[in-house]
Amino acid sequence: MKFSAEDFYLVAKQLAQFRCLIDRAGLNNNEVVPPKICLLISNLLVEEVEPHCSLIGLNLALKHIGYFRISLQGNLSCKKVVHYFDEIERAIMFEVEDELFLHVPKEKAKYYESLEPLFGLAIKDKFPKASFDISEAGSCLALNRSTACVFHLMRVAEHGLRVLARRLGVKVKKKPIDYAEWEEILTQINAKVDDISKKPRGQKKTEMQEFYRGAWGEFTAFKDVWRNNVMHAHRSYDEHQALSVYLHVRDFMQRLAVKV
Repeated sequence: MKFSAEDFYLVAKQLAQFRCLIDRAGLNNNEVVPPKICLLISNLLVEEVEPHCSLIGLNLALKHIGYFRISLQGNLSCKKVVHYFDEIERAIMFEVEDELFLHVPKEKAKYYESLEPLFGLAIKDKFPKASFDISEAGSCLALNRSTACVFHLMRVAEHGLRVLARRLGVKVKKKPIDYAEWEEILTQINAKVDDISKKPRGQKKTEMQEFYRGAWGEFTAFKDVWRNNVMHAHRSYDEHQALSVYLHVRDFMQRLAVKV
């Protein structure tokens, strides 16, 4: 369940305002609350309190609010109205006391949930299979699950590696590209890049060598520095390292998307 802390604040604020409303009316405990105040409270419950309780998932509180609204149609004493306020607040306390709430700082909220693809539309179009891991990497980064973030980023890079291998026409003996190991694919990519060096000189050859040799180097670095370590539980990462890997992989995948 995901919601803003503002929803909790608005529920508490509105309940406090109800109490102020009753206090300002200057009623004794046994006096009947005027119909116009009952109608106002009922409308505010529907418009201000119920929607936020629903967003938060406060189902017990919603039931108490429903009973309260029905009761407001009759003659309620001031004491009874205050009792209903107490019941709603108590229901909210019961519902949240055993829950664990996680806070996502505003500067990291963009990684947890973004209206736009985290790595950009080009990445989403060129590497659609990487979308899940990009999203998971962002969520892990936002929640300080740093090693898990690096794990998902290496899966993102792996999607790029396999797309690049297909672009170069790489074949791995006795297995499809999707089931080949990184080292097997990188060895064959290196061989393909060596073949490019045999082509006639020219601008196109130079550009191809620079791009493919650079991509091979980046993937080799990913494998040796991060992928092998995180896959084989050789090391863990902190939030600063995870952010560095995140930005590195994002920038590389964006450059790769232009060429493949």
